[in-house]
Amino acid sequence: MPVPHRETPCFHIEVLLADEPRYAPGFEAWRSRGTHEWLLIHTVSGAGLVGTGTREYRVVAGHTVVFQPGTPQRYLIDPTSRTWRIFWCHFNLQRDWWMWLDWPEIEKGLGHVEIGNKTACRQIEESLREVVHHGRHALDPFGLAKAVNALERSLLLIHGEGGHRNLDARVSRALQELDARWDQKFEFSSLARSEEHTSELQ
Repeated sequence: MPVPHRETPCFHIEVLLADEPRYAPGFEAWRSRGTHEWLLIHTVSGAGLVGTGTREYRVVAGHTVVFQPGTPQRYLIDPTSRTWRIFWCHFNLQRDWWMWLDWPEIEKGLGHVEIGNKTACRQIEESLREVVHHGRHALDPFGLAKAVNALERSLLLIHGEGGHRNLDARVSRALQELDARWDQKFEFSSLARSEEHTSELQ
């Protein structure tokens, strides 16, 4: 479908802004220059189309996408769908979040994860609902902190369900060994020797 001529307004985001809309037929958004912050979209029900303006990809329940800053944003309800219910969240990175956002990409700057585990999907949606809930309570002095905490939990859950690119097998084994020895002192040379021994056995 051709991109609309009218640009969708951008938000001024200091930390995050989230919502849980249910879009009707005819909804579409287009930001040719993207936004300064990240944009996460998780589909709860119905179907939508996402892309960067060159191609469109169909997303249904359990699909989550993330637009990196500066990536053109094109998203709309699938014309064949009667509704598209989603969570969206514009946010700026906090602490070490970049580690949880190295998702497989369907286009440059557009990450995508399909969450097939229904239990994990439900947990992610409950966590995203907390982001929306706490983000709306401006009178709660800890509301923003709670929203940030819930978003971080959501990213960790998505990361655990495939939100990471495939690592070289040697790197993956080294990370597993580090995880198993997190409370011990180690030297990188010992990891290298362990990897050499593992390679010899294969």
